[in-house]
Amino acid sequence: MVRVGRWTRLILIALLSTALLSGCQQIRTNLGLGSSGDSNVGREVERSMRRMMRAAPSLERDHVLIVTSFANVDALGRSSRLGRMLGQHSAASITRRGFNVVEILLSDTLYIDPKQGEFLLTRDVARLASRYEADAVVVGTYTVAHDIVYVTSKLVRSSDALVLAADNFELSIGPNMRRLLH
Repeated sequence: MVRVGRWTRLILIALLSTALLSGCQQIRTNLGLGSSGDSNVGREVERSMRRMMRAAPSLERDHVLIVTSFANVDALGRSSRLGRMLGQHSAASITRRGFNVVEILLSDTLYIDPKQGEFLLTRDVARLASRYEADAVVVGTYTVAHDIVYVTSKLVRSSDALVLAADNFELSIGPNMRRLLH
């Protein structure tokens, strides 16, 4: 039987602990979680937009889209930093896929409260779609639970409000996400 000294045991314990902890970090990364426990918002939105755009085969690359801030489902007239970020990430993802996205933040036809972002109310859809010849609008909502934000995004045809595609995803709430929600 091999005798192991006290220092050797301590070094082995330290090495094993480091290996186990780095394995836990890899698991968190594979689940889409950062070191803080927050989801990777950009990656989750990118995946969601990819699924949604694939589910709408009638949408052509030369079609014009408008993307709005995502609204809190418990207060549809309000958004948050997270809601504005979800809208901006969605627009960037769709643009990277080669679709034409109108930047309505530069529009003079829609009042934008800097604290709330841009919202597309039902009565505004036809007016904005007509002005920009937008074929579809990406809208979204989110709801906050104890430690998860549930997000829904929809691709809506502007001519008749028909939902062409929709997707859901979840975001884990860590310290960074909490700041985005307030």
